[in-house]
Amino acid sequence: MKNQIYMKAVAVSLCLLSAAAHAQSKFSLTNLSSLSPQGDAVWNSINNAGDIVGTDGYNVNVYSNGALKQYEVGYYSWDASAFIGNDGTVAYTVWGNYQNLEMDRSYVLKNGVIQEIKPLYPDIYRGGTYARAMNDSGVVVGSGSHYNSECSSSDWGCEYRSPWSRAIIYQNGQTTDLGTLGGNTASAHGINNQGVIVGVSTTSPDADKNTVFVYTDGAMRSLDITANGAVFINDAAQIAGKEWGPNGNEAWLYDHGKVTALGLTDRSNVVLDMNNAGQVVGSGDNLRFWLYAGGETIDLNTLLHEDGWWIDSVLDLNDRGQILATARRNGGALQYVLLTPDQAPILLPPGVPPGVPLPVPEPGTYAMLIGGLGVLAAWRRRRTA
Repeated sequence: MKNQIYMKAVAVSLCLLSAAAHAQSKFSLTNLSSLSPQGDAVWNSINNAGDIVGTDGYNVNVYSNGALKQYEVGYYSWDASAFIGNDGTVAYTVWGNYQNLEMDRSYVLKNGVIQEIKPLYPDIYRGGTYARAMNDSGVVVGSGSHYNSECSSSDWGCEYRSPWSRAIIYQNGQTTDLGTLGGNTASAHGINNQGVIVGVSTTSPDADKNTVFVYTDGAMRSLDITANGAVFINDAAQIAGKEWGPNGNEAWLYDHGKVTALGLTDRSNVVLDMNNAGQVVGSGDNLRFWLYAGGETIDLNTLLHEDGWWIDSVLDLNDRGQILATARRNGGALQYVLLTPDQAPILLPPGVPPGVPLPVPEPGTYAMLIGGLGVLAAWRRRRTA
């Protein structure tokens, strides 16, 4: 009974926090074209301090504290992506001609020092690593090449040419295979600051769809949700992604057993990012680029203060509610822009990993919860006054 009361109180307080955090505000737009005078930088990610990272084919570019620093990739990459942590650590993946082979290779850049995320099996032909997410401790997750054991003995070199993909974690200089849900392939897409990892995996060797997994305490567990694309997790242990439903790609938000549809059902729908306030950004035919907050999915173009701008892509979302994007003004040239909300969202409290029961509180916890609800109610009254 006590646990039920506690869970209800937590649920109510989280709902109030969420409602307060998601009150909609409009966005101011800042043109970022001056960050790359030659106009050749491709910006990918922004952290909570406003540092921005991207690539230009030969370099990883980091813009921080009003200055641009460049770090050589080492070889030309015609496809690259990078993201930056809140401590300034950068992880990036480059696709290019590495030792006369075309492959993905991933690296970590910290305090000016570059370290490679070592492949699981360096001898696999075109085998490499792909970094997808990093938490504030600098732990990186993604995917790495694994031997394809289903190649026939007569097809020499098949296990090297067509490797499987496995979910990996990189920390303390070591790359570790996280396994699968029973299938041959898996990929880790997100990790929060509690070390909870999410991603997708096949559940059997002949499975044709990916299932969402949660990896914690050394074990991979299935959420029994199919996924068609990237999956994200925040510190509140909310998970967002998309699956192939009866109406096409459907965006969803998973919150400790409850799955909420984000209201988009067109076939090109994609979830692009989620922050620690529970906000989700994505794209779709019906609304183009959208923001989900407070139970609503809103077209981002309707939230801009500046007239004449049209959002062309959404690249990243930080905990301050800032969105790194590209946009055009009156149909002109494509520009990188930063969208900053009039009011930053309120972060949600850290959550318990999915599948882990909530603890029974100490006797004094109920009073603290009730007091917290009162403070929230008073705060909301002041906002609406």
